[in-house]
Amino acid sequence: MYGQSQGVVPAEDGAETDTAKPILDHEMVGELVEDYGADMLDELRMSLKSEGTQLVDALMVDAQESNAQDAAAHLHAIRGAGLSVGCATLGAFCQRLEVAAKGGVAPSADDVAELSSLLEQSVVALGEAVSAAR
Repeated sequence: MYGQSQGVVPAEDGAETDTAKPILDHEMVGELVEDYGADMLDELRMSLKSEGTQLVDALMVDAQESNAQDAAAHLHAIRGAGLSVGCATLGAFCQRLEVAAKGGVAPSADDVAELSSLLEQSVVALGEAVSAAR
């Protein structure tokens, strides 16, 4: 099981707290750097940023059209990409929205905006972790 992380995101009520979930699983990130190298992890980070941004844009359309089916697929893709590089909070947030979408509830525009912000925070935190590992 992976360990402690640094960086926090706001709790669900929007207030940042000491008990807010950490953005990254630094133990996992460290293992990825050890196994694949910082350069490879940085390439994956950039891929997460570009593909994640495109998927978030598609999710905004899904939200506007109340298209839960497409939203579930887009959320699944972001979740998998994030979790594969240690972005634990991004993965958990996407999973929550994905479960709702699979139940027929498309994300709201506010949900997508929060996801976009979390994606950016995750990419920045991962970049900092990669830089520290070099």
